[in-house]
Amino acid sequence: MTQTIRLYDIYRTDLFSRAKAAELAQHISNDADSVVLDFSGISFMSRSFADELYNVIASQAPRTFDFEGRSHDIDSLMQKVADGRTRERQLGIQHPQMLTFDTKDTLAEFLIAQ
Repeated sequence: MTQTIRLYDIYRTDLFSRAKAAELAQHISNDADSVVLDFSGISFMSRSFADELYNVIASQAPRTFDFEGRSHDIDSLMQKVADGRTRERQLGIQHPQMLTFDTKDTLAEFLIAQ
């Protein structure tokens, strides 16, 4: 059985937040082997919603998902999020060295020297 979910009926025009995207799983019928997500009437989707939407879809395997009625902007955002999920993240974060001080005096000496 194919289930069509009209996102406008659940969220109205704006799709935002991971929590809202996670709620979508509650609207998927247990009997559905494929789901069509209809984006008609949706004017905005946040990047966090799109990323969590991919998590919801992955959690529903082996169900298949199709999309209808996506605007160019939403289609483009979903493509960017999908591309980002396939690349390894390189945050470039350098973790600082942890310093410990035995007394307030040694801490004060360190701070003064900086």
